Amino acid sequence: SVLAFDSIFHVLHKLTHDTPFHHMLPAIEKELMIVGCMAFTFRILLSSSVVTDEKWIYSLEYADILVPITSFCFCFEGLLMVGMSLQAFDIWNRAYHLQLVEFLDDYLHSPYILFLQRYAWLPFSKLNSGLEFRII
Repeated sequence: SVLAFDSIFHVLHKLTHDTPFHHMLPAIEKELMIVGCMAFTFRILLSSSVVTDEKWIYSLEYADILVPITSFCFCFEGLLMVGMSLQAFDIWNRAYHLQLVEFLDDYLHSPYILFLQRYAWLPFSKLNSGLEFRII
């Protein structure tokens, strides 16, 4: 799993190079390292005989489960926002540099044009994002 995270962050560093999100990735990596240290500390405290009160054991076990899950959710959300922002930046960059006919060319010559026309109103449609940028 460490190699998988390393390869994911390596790809993300390549994608976010020279973008405003380049400084966000080290913060996410630091957050994951801090959570790893906290989980390790919780495990040491649970394994040692220092904590003998049953209430403390339940509290530490709950924290051992809750802290990593919460942190992973926040990190996943941050990475998802970075990915969505990079996708929007790419669409807007393409919409800015292409003529309208060239921009609509992929849409008009798609074999799935009936599907695209039916669901073009959805918020994750690439065509809507590009056309909204062109209107602005």
